[in-house]
Amino acid sequence: MSIEAIAAVTAQVTSLAPAAIPATAFIPPEIATATGEGMFDSMVSSLKEIDAGFTRNTQAATELALGQSDNLHQVVIGAERTRLQFELAMSMRNRVLEAYQEIMRMQV
Repeated sequence: MSIEAIAAVTAQVTSLAPAAIPATAFIPPEIATATGEGMFDSMVSSLKEIDAGFTRNTQAATELALGQSDNLHQVVIGAERTRLQFELAMSMRNRVLEAYQEIMRMQV
């Protein structure tokens, strides 16, 4: 799908929206940040954060196994937090992929 086609679909969606609701109301605030950061940039930063979590968890588990740390609870909590972040990212990826496939199936 070309950029022009995506722009046309966006224009149609915003024209169908009630006039009382601004077009920016459809963009979640965490995506449309005040700094001008785009959706792609926020996704990349989220993936970097997840990767850093995996690295921290690996380091914490290694320290625990070597006896340098005795805080098992924090290691497990950190690992679970990173696992949930990863599952959320995969869920979002699957939703975006499904939406893209749905758009590609549309008759123009």
